[in-house]
Amino acid sequence: MKTRQLFTILRGHVEPVLLPAGFARLKDRTGAIAAWGRSASADCHFTAWLQNDKWPFDPWVGSRFIVEFQRAPICAAGAAQGAFRLRLQHLLSDAEREEVRRRQNAVLSKCRIPTDDEHRQVMGFGLLPGNDYEESCRQVEDFDPRFDIWLRYLDEADCRGWGTFLASWLPQALHRFESLGHLYDLGPPEEGLPRW
Repeated sequence: MKTRQLFTILRGHVEPVLLPAGFARLKDRTGAIAAWGRSASADCHFTAWLQNDKWPFDPWVGSRFIVEFQRAPICAAGAAQGAFRLRLQHLLSDAEREEVRRRQNAVLSKCRIPTDDEHRQVMGFGLLPGNDYEESCRQVEDFDPRFDIWLRYLDEADCRGWGTFLASWLPQALHRFESLGHLYDLGPPEEGLPRW
C-alpha cells in the first residue's frame, strides 16, 4: 500500500473536522506527511500532521504512521525553532488509549511472519536472522509511555478505521493541545502532562 493511498483515505476522514476548525492543508514536497495548519496570531501557528514510517510497506506486517501536533512561530510541520510539539500518546484519555490499543491489536491479528520462500519471492532474498517479524506481530498489552504510539495498518480497512477514530478524537485532542499553551516555552515535557 502506497503512502499516497494512506493519506487519501485519512484526509477524507480528518479534513471534515480540521477545515471547519480553521485549518488549511499544507504542502509537503516529500510525500511523507499530510499536514494542516492554522494561524492563531502573527507569531503563533498550530500545525497537525500525519507522518508515515520511513520504511516501505511490508506485505505481511504492513506499515505505520504517527500523529503530531505543534505550536510554533511559523506555520510548517516540524518547525526547528521555538516549537512546542506533542504526539498522539500525550493527548489520549485512558478510554481513548484503550480504544487505540484495541484497534492496534485488531490490525496486528492480521499480520504474520512470512515463510522463507514467500519472503524470497517478494523481496528477492530469504528471511534474515534476527528479523523483526515476530516483534511486529506481537499484540499490545499496554503502551509504554516512554515510546511513541505508531498506528499500524495492513490494508484500506485499517486506514478507514484509523480515519474514523481520528475524526472523532481530533476535536478533543486539538482542545487539549491548545490548552497546554502555558508549556509552550518549555519544550515537550517528558513527564507531568495532565491526564485527560
